[in-house]
Amino acid sequence: MDENPFAPPRTEDLDGPVPTGDHGSLDDEAVRALRAAGRWSSLAAVLGLGAMVLLVVQGALVLGHQLSEPFARFTLLLNAVAIPTLGPLVWFSQGFARAVGGLAEERPRAVERSMEAQRRLLTVYAVLALLTSGLLLLGLAMGFLAARRGW
Repeated sequence: MDENPFAPPRTEDLDGPVPTGDHGSLDDEAVRALRAAGRWSSLAAVLGLGAMVLLVVQGALVLGHQLSEPFARFTLLLNAVAIPTLGPLVWFSQGFARAVGGLAEERPRAVERSMEAQRRLLTVYAVLALLTSGLLLLGLAMGFLAARRGW
């Protein structure tokens, strides 16, 4: 330990800012982990966008062909839930990847922007997980009621 335990506390007013590395208070291992997460987040955004395109194409094909009505309704219902769910995930995943990209370029406030983007992404994941879980429970309850009533 290099610091004197009996020294008075440092203040930025008197002593100036605390010397830090290129990325503020993050150590190099944390920066590497954020960069790796950014690459995965970018890949997830691309895959999510691809899935959205495929779902739109699938919906168009279902509407364009005479398929059995229950299958068509079920497919369109799943698409109506999946596409709006994937949209925010793609958007915020790409935003996190862009923010983490600022670490590599050592832009000012890149660490703060990366942390904020990560917080927003995880918040969106949590909200969407709660919403989709609620929809799943609602669907299960409706299926149970339909079976009980003989619909």
